[in-house]
Amino acid sequence: MPCDSLHTSAQYFSALRAADSLTFTQQFEYDFRLLLEARQLQVYDSLATVAERKDFITGYWRAVNPAPLLPENDRLVDHLRRRLYVRQHFAQSQPPYFDARGEYYLKYGKPSVRHEDPGGIRRVAFFNAANYDLMSEMYSRKGLPEQYYTVIANETWAYENVAHDFLVHFMKAGAHFREIASLSEVIVNRQRKDRSWQLSDLIKQHAAVSPVLGRTSMAIERFETALLHGPGQQRRGELLMGEMQSPAEHIIEIARDHEREAEQARLAIPASAHEPIKAVNRVKFTESLAQFRGPAGYNRVEIAFFAPIKKNFVEKVDTTSADTLFLEFAALLRNEHLEELGEQRERREIPIKLAASENLPNAAGHLSFLASPQPLELFLQVQDRISGRIGFSRQALTLRDFSGQDLALSDLQFYAEVQNEKQSSVLPVIQKENFTLAPYPYPKIRKRLPLFCYFEIYNLRSAGIAGSYEINCRVISDLTQESLFKKISRLLAGAKESAVSMSHAQAVTEDTSQELIAIDLGNLASGAYRLELTVTSVENTNLSVSVTREIEVED
Repeated sequence: MPCDSLHTSAQYFSALRAADSLTFTQQFEYDFRLLLEARQLQVYDSLATVAERKDFITGYWRAVNPAPLLPENDRLVDHLRRRLYVRQHFAQSQPPYFDARGEYYLKYGKPSVRHEDPGGIRRVAFFNAANYDLMSEMYSRKGLPEQYYTVIANETWAYENVAHDFLVHFMKAGAHFREIASLSEVIVNRQRKDRSWQLSDLIKQHAAVSPVLGRTSMAIERFETALLHGPGQQRRGELLMGEMQSPAEHIIEIARDHEREAEQARLAIPASAHEPIKAVNRVKFTESLAQFRGPAGYNRVEIAFFAPIKKNFVEKVDTTSADTLFLEFAALLRNEHLEELGEQRERREIPIKLAASENLPNAAGHLSFLASPQPLELFLQVQDRISGRIGFSRQALTLRDFSGQDLALSDLQFYAEVQNEKQSSVLPVIQKENFTLAPYPYPKIRKRLPLFCYFEIYNLRSAGIAGSYEINCRVISDLTQESLFKKISRLLAGAKESAVSMSHAQAVTEDTSQELIAIDLGNLASGAYRLELTVTSVENTNLSVSVTREIEVED
């Protein structure tokens, strides 16, 4: 019997692992193959064992999971909902336990329009008494088209959310429905060769289902209107002689045009499509990533999260607020084989009144990973634990290779100094070089606060620096390229500086050096800048390496 008790990801994967060969084929494989693109299906069908196919299915659902940090795989849960629906509403007693309508519901979900035609005997609407007498003049009495015809029960589904003119027809065959290529297949009349007027009548009944059927219906009605005008009337001139002599053939050609348009729409459709996931991306946040060399050939990836407090979690931020944010910051790394390399979570409680008293616009989080250099996918998530609202992102991340012998620099990481207990209670605190710091919590660099910049230098000795090296830090903007006359004019007007530069030399003591420098930006004008940091051998200036980061300075 079909297994209709699978509602969660855990239930699905558990049943998949436990399924014997027959259960796997009947309960999992047929459903799943419908979802695959041609290339994926070719790979899947090449797998020789049930175990390999189960692994493929598991990997597929991992790959399409839009937010793997959530407890449920919403894509899979949506599939399970569809699966249950088709077995209840489009059921048949034999595997795959649903008819052709169920196939499309599994692949694309609920149609945007579903037209159900119970069938029966009907009259061609165009053939009223007056029109039928006129038509008799164009046909021999023996070949006059039938006024009445029988329609087999049928359905037409449109998926405008998948493709504008994508539609599919079904016809009842016994107790179930099968897919058909044309509505002409549901028409029953004595004149088997000429069903043109009956088909045109049926298309007009389906005009509201899809744009392509609507356009076809209008074309048919224009032709019928022109056909009714007498020889001396103006509209008659719109028809060619061939159209007048063979109206049935022209009707069929109009109908075939709609079928060709519908076939064209199918060429670009995906093998399956899903509705937006349940977890709407409602929490705004940004992130800052920095890579460093870690132990045993690994990289250390530092991730700082910044989620605006006002209008994101609460409407008002002030020192009298009694609200507290209960947030969870989460990150997941996954390799190109969809293997999870690590998952980290941090929960923070942030009293709004403390954030307001310290003028902190963002709720901040901080997480750290170790991973070997390789292409990765990084998933990030911020969740309001009270309301359940989340924000999430997915991005490609290529880890740098710090394993060589050349002089190398890590990424630059910005911090602000934690100066009191209020700040330490709302910010993630990190100890660096005897300073108590936090990820820089402001979207722009505030010139009244020292900017702490942390970085690491690798392979000092391995690269050939035996004595000393110089660290040069420059903060520059496009204003540094202006003419001497403009520079003098700005200085006379009392304008702020457009560049900051600082440098110092120190002796090599280890192959790796951890550096933390404080940069005073108080004399800079507000605006966009580039921070450029260079490390150069004092003895050999050809040994040099640089790293840059774009910043924006504000008062």
